[in-house]
Amino acid sequence: MAASLLSPDAAVFKLEKAGLKQHQIAALLGIAQGTVSKIKSKRYTEVSYKIVDKLRELVAQLCTEETKKEKATGSE
Repeated sequence: MAASLLSPDAAVFKLEKAGLKQHQIAALLGIAQGTVSKIKSKRYTEVSYKIVDKLRELVAQLCTEETKKEKATGSE
């Protein structure tokens, strides 16, 4: 799924799956860890476009880094 199409909760899940902790995601977004938790659990549905854009940018960066690592190791 393209990062630009991810819902906020799916983006948080993908970042966590990559090894980031909620407090790290929160620091990168400039929000509280509790807000990240609420986004992930869909208890916070009024997520600003600014935060959604930042989440999607982080996922896109992550995907780019994973692709570079795969190419470097030859495991495409």
